[in-house]
Amino acid sequence: MTGRDELLGANDAGLVDRGPASGPTVVASVRKRGALACARMSAGRDRDQGDVMTTAEIVVAYGAAWNEDDDVARHKLLGQAWADDAVYCDPMGRVEGRDGLVAHIAVTRAGFPGHRIEVVSSVDEHDVYLRFAWELRDPDDSMVLEGVDFGVLAPDGHLASITGFFGPLSPRAA
Repeated sequence: MTGRDELLGANDAGLVDRGPASGPTVVASVRKRGALACARMSAGRDRDQGDVMTTAEIVVAYGAAWNEDDDVARHKLLGQAWADDAVYCDPMGRVEGRDGLVAHIAVTRAGFPGHRIEVVSSVDEHDVYLRFAWELRDPDDSMVLEGVDFGVLAPDGHLASITGFFGPLSPRAA
């Protein structure tokens, strides 16, 4: 586990879930759905040939990129998780490619100095689709925004797309 993983509160197999008491608890339950979910081989230039990452590890690397101030380090983290031509879309905009997401994250971080994204659920997945919940936390550790990201995995295991939604779902109108 790297220092960045510790900052994110993640371990080798799980993600952070804010428990009901004080502090984070590690969630190690990642639903497995056969060999595709358990181990993906990457042909990406930023991953060594033969490296195997679970979907949870891919999401941890993706989340760490959102918390990285340095563009070069952010690009390296996204190299572990993000396809070169992947598409990111949320209510604030849409970008294509790894370089586009590196730049988008830089603009977002500039607008929220000292804030961090924390993945607060396990990764729920089936076939090539996934989802996870996250929170934007301010420097005092207060939640500023919550959301859910929905993703699609490319055949090589990188994220091919993420579509993000902000806030909780609104109740259905009567």
